[in-house]
Amino acid sequence: MTDTPSDIHELFTRFERASADLDTASLEQVFAEQFLNCDPNGAAPVSREALFQALPMRERLFASAGLGAARLVRLSADELDEHYVLARTAWALRDQSGDDALRVEATFLVRRTDAGPRIVLYLNHLDVARAVASRRDPER
Repeated sequence: MTDTPSDIHELFTRFERASADLDTASLEQVFAEQFLNCDPNGAAPVSREALFQALPMRERLFASAGLGAARLVRLSADELDEHYVLARTAWALRDQSGDDALRVEATFLVRRTDAGPRIVLYLNHLDVARAVASRRDPER
């Protein structure tokens, strides 16, 4: 994570901490007001407010499978131009014993604005809900 521009590293550090704490005030400084949310099931525009409303449900989903908050384990960034950065990340969700139980990779498009960098595209490379559900019920 050392070659990542400092503003991008700070953005993802804030994202990791704010997500774990369900700190919507800090997440306002992470996401654009509207962003594109993508996963293997498709893509849809999402407002920051809709994201904030979904976070408690995501936390309950993780807890139901014995998983804690996501921990950033890898971050790399490619500066596409003066405004946009493509960030590739890996996140680990720990189980109750503290072991990394689920690894999630995600790619982000970040736009640098006068107010700071903001996520404008969030691409999960895994259907997280399905992966978590399969931990709860391996027959799925």
